[in-house]
Amino acid sequence: MSDDFDREEQAFRDAFVQELEGEGFRPLDPDQLKAAAPVRRLPGPWLKGLAAAAAVVLVVGGAGVVLPRLFLAGSAASGSVAAAPAEDRAGAAAGGVSGKDTSGEAVPGPAPSGAYAESSDWVATAPSPLTARVGAAAAWLDGSFYVVGGREPESCPAGACPASRQAMVDGAAYDPSADAWMLLPDAPIVVADAAPAVVGSRLYYLGTADGSSVAPAFAAFDAASRTWQRLAAPREPGRLVAAGDRVVNLASGAAVGQVYDPATDVWFDLPADPWPDTVERSAVWADARLLVFTLRQAEAGKSGVRRLAVTALDRSGAGWEKLGTVTVRGEEPVAVAGVIAWAAGAHNTVYWVSSSLESSGAVAAEGGGSGLEGLVGVVAGDRLGANGDARNTADLYDFDARTWLRLTAPPGGDEPLQTVAGSPSGLLVVGGDDGSGKARASFLPLG
Repeated sequence: MSDDFDREEQAFRDAFVQELEGEGFRPLDPDQLKAAAPVRRLPGPWLKGLAAAAAVVLVVGGAGVVLPRLFLAGSAASGSVAAAPAEDRAGAAAGGVSGKDTSGEAVPGPAPSGAYAESSDWVATAPSPLTARVGAAAAWLDGSFYVVGGREPESCPAGACPASRQAMVDGAAYDPSADAWMLLPDAPIVVADAAPAVVGSRLYYLGTADGSSVAPAFAAFDAASRTWQRLAAPREPGRLVAAGDRVVNLASGAAVGQVYDPATDVWFDLPADPWPDTVERSAVWADARLLVFTLRQAEAGKSGVRRLAVTALDRSGAGWEKLGTVTVRGEEPVAVAGVIAWAAGAHNTVYWVSSSLESSGAVAAEGGGSGLEGLVGVVAGDRLGANGDARNTADLYDFDARTWLRLTAPPGGDEPLQTVAGSPSGLLVVGGDDGSGKARASFLPLG
């Protein structure tokens, strides 16, 4: 990591500590609570088993509708994470959680010097039944990778390809234990460039009706029955997040987003955004609660590490709990190995906070690796993909072993807009043309 970057981070942390006390939250006065607009509640318990995330709560959107049984704690498909791993405290200073006492909690440190391994065990899969494509949507469920949609690749110089390419609706499942592909029925919508949300035995996809319209379309593939179902679409495009036994469509506009209830095929609005100066937001489901990380206007113009405001959906479902801020670099958080982590990209540093937000840290790489496109943010067991630039790339960080795994390029090489999907058993790469018009695919087994 460069000296300039180290100085930038240190200066940011010093300034952050000085203003830490300025970001306080206080509960509403009881008289204010009594005067708040009534909440129209739908029948049935909601947010069952959800632990309170903070002692102080600021209720917003008091006039909103409470959603019925949206998030059930303990769902196997929720991606919930446990408490932070108990390791030594070395290297924890690079990240940060404001307003939290981390003095009594152990945190994982960076990989010790020389703690690198290299993997060149990529294998070409059995011939794929899919035609060559880029930008396919892929995810792991019950022993198989599901690869759906994407766009037709074109032979043109990098950066010079037209934006419009023929959209695809076919898909296939790959079982790495049997090295076998199975064709799927065609999807009822067009999907590309975004992984589905996996809840129960279903994969939920957000796309468009025909690949050219901008209105969102929503569908689910049931892996048990191998059938598609077209579903009610959310109000606007967004990013899907699996949340317990529900699906959240996180919006990019003024509204936070909506939650889908599979039992009723109905979308419900999330409470109003507590931050009027929101620039962008991301979310993750951890410890049976929805955490939303918000980049506010004051931080948007900064380079390097930035503060993100953290909120959690409160127990009533009518508002948000403000939990303080986290100091990270990166865009999309993921739940992996007991923490919430960001793959920083340019400097190949993984930032993380515990799911309780009580501890935090950063792990830097030392360079090398394949620079596998599409790997950033991909979770494979207890490992997180974290590519950097050409000077500093180390590929997979193993939170459990606290080591980096450097990857060689897959058999077909590294291709633009290829799809990379992770699983507990390994990585699947799909993209490009294998020379026969079929999509090239490679698998990397991981212990």
